[in-house]
Amino acid sequence: MRCVLPLAGVAILLAVTTAILQGPNQADLDRGPHRPISPDAAFDGEPPRHCQAVRQPEKDPLSVDLFIRKGGCWGKHVAPVSPGEVVELMLVYRNGSDGTQEDVAMGVNLAPLSSIIDRSGRLANGSHPEGASFDASALGRGGVEIGSYLPGANAYARFALGIDSARGFECGDTELKTVGVVRTAASDEYFNVAVVHVQLLC
Repeated sequence: MRCVLPLAGVAILLAVTTAILQGPNQADLDRGPHRPISPDAAFDGEPPRHCQAVRQPEKDPLSVDLFIRKGGCWGKHVAPVSPGEVVELMLVYRNGSDGTQEDVAMGVNLAPLSSIIDRSGRLANGSHPEGASFDASALGRGGVEIGSYLPGANAYARFALGIDSARGFECGDTELKTVGVVRTAASDEYFNVAVVHVQLLC
């Protein structure tokens, strides 16, 4: 099994996440502050259905999760995926503090051999429970500012990820790790990882 980490590996992961959210783009959404949204109300009543129970970060001042799927439920891994296929990612942010978090920004550090599909982004929060369109490709180009969030408020960003054609892969199983990153005006970056297992039969 070959593991492909964004920009060469775990040793520089913190440096990578520090750089990714510099100069974020402005999402075409109001600034808030946004209210909490129930998962059952997000995306026109299409709540995120998880393959396994999700940890509830009751005491974390800021939490970020990154989930992935190829149809069906959301998880931390998806397999098998063939070269040329498309998977869907969901980046989840929650304000677990007692105060409003200002200038929240989301971003992703893409694994090699993958790219965000244009016009695939939808972001749901307390002001846009149905999900508002945004430029998902900007997640990998400095990040996207999504406004300010009241205590307990949260946001869900969905986007599609295309896997490159077979010519970029070796025979067998290759792990592609995508890193989701969130920060606020007053915090460092928080990050989480989701994994695509690409299988090439030779």
